[in-house]
Amino acid sequence: MCFSKFSSLPTVTILALTILVAGCAGPARLDQTPQNWQQQSSALSTLEHWKMQGKMAFRSLDRAESTSISWLQDKQHTLVRLSGPLGFSATTISSDGEVIEVIQAEETRHYNVSDTTSMYTDTGIELPLQALPYWLKGLPHPDAAIDKQEFLQGKLKQLVQLGWTISYEQYKPFSRFLLPTKINMAHADTQVRLIMRNWMTENIK
Repeated sequence: MCFSKFSSLPTVTILALTILVAGCAGPARLDQTPQNWQQQSSALSTLEHWKMQGKMAFRSLDRAESTSISWLQDKQHTLVRLSGPLGFSATTISSDGEVIEVIQAEETRHYNVSDTTSMYTDTGIELPLQALPYWLKGLPHPDAAIDKQEFLQGKLKQLVQLGWTISYEQYKPFSRFLLPTKINMAHADTQVRLIMRNWMTENIK
């Protein structure tokens, strides 16, 4: 427990104890100018071909579902497979960076990559495909304004961009990359929780 009476102590002792108490109080402070962020972001920017597997929980005002997720990224090309109950059963989402194709319940629909509203209305899936290839790795979308970002130990702790708040709870090393394994995302009344159990950055099939 960090506690002391300062009243009868010399000034130098009081200063030393004040520094000690400040160091014992509360959780680690978020970095304002992280020294390792440039190295971390530069490394992640080189990762253009990867595969992620895990679980996703989706909650909005009128639905709550969970699904397994497999995400394959090859530069601007995206292939996502969702498998779970209800509306997320056997859903495949693919994109070339401009157009999204959604195959769900034997029906195929196409959307502009930035048209998340129509996709959500038709399919119940609200995922910002334009930004997620960056957010999942722990990077901001390079072509969108950043409203807020916080760092901890040289890694993104929280990002606010394109109306979404992305909170990074955990990172783990995979090959030569340090990648997120737990993410919470929130936008208006939508909340998405992602648990990434495995990242593949080499020998991807």
